[in-house]
Amino acid sequence: MLFAGVLEYVTNNKQVKINLGHVFFLSLVMAQLEKSYAAILFVIFAGFLPQVMVGNLDLKTLVMYPILILIVSVSGFLGWNTIVGIFLAMIFYGITFLVGKFAGETIPEMLTETLLPLFMNIVYFVSFVQVKNLIGLVIGA
Repeated sequence: MLFAGVLEYVTNNKQVKINLGHVFFLSLVMAQLEKSYAAILFVIFAGFLPQVMVGNLDLKTLVMYPILILIVSVSGFLGWNTIVGIFLAMIFYGITFLVGKFAGETIPEMLTETLLPLFMNIVYFVSFVQVKNLIGLVIGA
């Protein structure tokens, strides 16, 4: 949680904000492995608070974190697989794009806040399933 919070703080403390999508991915993983309330606390402490600390408390932040918490809460009931994770990422970053457009963000800002983290989450979900299968093979042997 500390590493994710520091990474969120550093990437939002620059003029050009870069979203690597790690808070979204790790919160979904946490919702599956732990309880939804632990994932919600993770979103608050590793995502929302670092953005507040760098002064990034804008309309998009105030709208998207409650939506992220809703998605994390629902994901605990959906079960875990790559397709569900990618689908939830597409929904979340699609909404992020629309909110960013409504908030008047520029095209480069919208790309670094939507397409980059969507791509990264696809990589995260595909990689995570492969690592999970490898661990299952090692434990089962």
